[in-house]
Amino acid sequence: MGTTKLITMYGSPWSERVRWAFAFKRLPYEKQNYEPGVDEDAVKKLTGQAMVPVLITGDKVIPDSSAILDWLEEAKPEPALLPKSAKERAIVTL
Repeated sequence: MGTTKLITMYGSPWSERVRWAFAFKRLPYEKQNYEPGVDEDAVKKLTGQAMVPVLITGDKVIPDSSAILDWLEEAKPEPALLPKSAKERAIVTL
């Protein structure tokens, strides 16, 4: 999978959900801390917005926790984050 960097901010629930998913799937990543004000311009250059988390892997830059979780599920399907059936996924994501 190559080098994977995750830009996160302490105390961000969106960053936390991505960190939990990486831990659950036992995938290593390099962590980069985001400091509001200080790192905004750099993140805006990467994504067009000043929000985290942001995943950088290979030549891909993926902002937004939901998009990162989608990428993660595709890149490493097992163990799965969500049930396989659409009905069960709907139940757990309500």
